[in-house]
Amino acid sequence: MNPYLRTLLAILSLFALPSIGSSEEFSVDILSGQIRSVPISLSLAHSPDDPQNQNMRVQIEGLIGRNLAWSGIFVLDDERAFPENRQNIVIQPNFDRWQTIKTQILVTGNVSVLPPDNQGTAYVDVSVRLWNVVTRELLLNKGYRTQIGNWRRLSHIISDDIFERVTGERGYFDSRIVYVAETGPPNKRTRRLAIMDQDGEHLSYLTENHYQALSPRFSPDRQRIAYTRIEHNSVHAYILELASGLHSKIPTPSNMSFAQRFGHNDNYLFLTLTENDNSDIYRFDINTKKLSRLTFNPAIDVSASASPEGNLIAFTSDRSGNPQIYTMQKDGSQQKRISFGNGFYSTPVWSPRGDLIAFTKQTQGQFYIGVMTPEGANERLLTSAFLVESPAWAPNGQRLIFYQQRNPQNDQLELYSIDILGLHGRIIPTPTLATDPSWSPHLPR
Repeated sequence: MNPYLRTLLAILSLFALPSIGSSEEFSVDILSGQIRSVPISLSLAHSPDDPQNQNMRVQIEGLIGRNLAWSGIFVLDDERAFPENRQNIVIQPNFDRWQTIKTQILVTGNVSVLPPDNQGTAYVDVSVRLWNVVTRELLLNKGYRTQIGNWRRLSHIISDDIFERVTGERGYFDSRIVYVAETGPPNKRTRRLAIMDQDGEHLSYLTENHYQALSPRFSPDRQRIAYTRIEHNSVHAYILELASGLHSKIPTPSNMSFAQRFGHNDNYLFLTLTENDNSDIYRFDINTKKLSRLTFNPAIDVSASASPEGNLIAFTSDRSGNPQIYTMQKDGSQQKRISFGNGFYSTPVWSPRGDLIAFTKQTQGQFYIGVMTPEGANERLLTSAFLVESPAWAPNGQRLIFYQQRNPQNDQLELYSIDILGLHGRIIPTPTLATDPSWSPHLPR
């Protein structure tokens, strides 16, 4: 193994904790834990006797249904029980009939594939009507159009609109995930950055095989990714411009800079520099290239994460003798410990809502993903496994993604997502081993 990779992983291992052996009748209140799944029926129509329209309708409706069901907020009604033919309810459903199968939310509308235009580009039109069957209210009446090749993203946007109109909270389906794709044996592993839609589709690779790439983090504007590159016996933080593919090294006086993460805006980021066997947190101004040191402690300080307002920073330090979570003001002042439970704490990351900090915990030979308030109160452990690590928030603050190794007998590292109650978990499929995910903010429309 590259000696610098070994050194970096040794530092991070202290904090990665390596293995040791809105409508009232729906009762949708995700953040307080009061959830009762909402029965929903999806009944989009298409032009009769047109296989292309039918196929597109099946694909779009299927993806919307999977999104909503995976959220845990909705339960899909069985089409075989539908009291009306989908072709007959485009304008107005018979609410009395739909109430007989206990449907509370009904989605109707139409899917049409348009003929190619003069440039040969085909489009798909989707109209959506969202009905509250209980109150007989039309909640959403909206039309969508996109090039036919973008039908998946259109389905995610529609899913977000349905989710938001019913729950009052913005969805997370139209977003992306970047992670570390790992291949090869444990002692000679290749680590590349990969990016994909939040459901695992549209995957592509962002870095090459001739160096190791670690710890990718999205910028708030979704246009850049900060990551650590290990190459030619050096460890440095880099910024990747997604539009141009340009990779730029962050200039620092240290030969080891890592654990980089953007602040609450795109103008600065935090990173850890190691000099004279001491690791401290710095703030880097992207515009002026100025470095400002925030911690002055002989301990290892790492994994800084800014609050959404940017006034507070959470980080990990072993200054108390083992890894714990601390917070400080944005200028490095008023540093205080906030984790006091049994065990080791690491990888703090602030919720985009600002109300919670997610973390990794290891205690009594078990690993956990948990959340606590910024004051360190109300700690809740959401899930555990042989190894769970590196939580990242969905853009609406209602789900977490992390990587896990469920079985100590194999090396299967996979991405997994749960809601903030620790429920409705699912594996995010990837073609290789996968670690260290970062979830993008909402994509621009």
